[in-house]
Amino acid sequence: MTEASSRTNLGIEPEVLVEIYRQMSRIHEVDKAIKSGTQSGKFQMTYWPMTGQEAIPATLASLTDKNDYMVTIYRGIHDQVAKGVDLYGMFAEALGREGGLNKGKGGSPHISDPSSGSMVTTAIVGAGAPIANGLAISRVTEFSDMRPHFSNGVFRLFDTIRLMSNNRIALLVI
Repeated sequence: MTEASSRTNLGIEPEVLVEIYRQMSRIHEVDKAIKSGTQSGKFQMTYWPMTGQEAIPATLASLTDKNDYMVTIYRGIHDQVAKGVDLYGMFAEALGREGGLNKGKGGSPHISDPSSGSMVTTAIVGAGAPIANGLAISRVTEFSDMRPHFSNGVFRLFDTIRLMSNNRIALLVI
């Protein structure tokens, strides 16, 4: 990469930039299709548009793979698309159909597809952080002899912080 090109694309390889753009376009097209379907009455589902929010999940998708866990909120269909969740299963779930990722029981606010690394979509604002912490800790303990310490049936906050700090557990919150 030349010095001039690294200044124009922040040092990101051109192929990666093309993939990010491709993913942004895919997310945008899914958004348009859902809006069109709901406006025409073809789709009966709750939908929170993601127009203008394509860049962040598309960029994160270029940095992660299915082995990286994701927890998102009920407005996260764009996150699901970028993570590689099966579109047919996602649409079927959002429409409450049995062929959905969760057999149509969760709808669009509760999509889960562990095969893509999309572990849970929560409809409770702020609920994702403790779930993500638990997933990070379980991931580490799965591959070691370390086990979380429980006190009176409740996992203590300071134990969580100590565990994550001592074991260098990465948790990205966006």
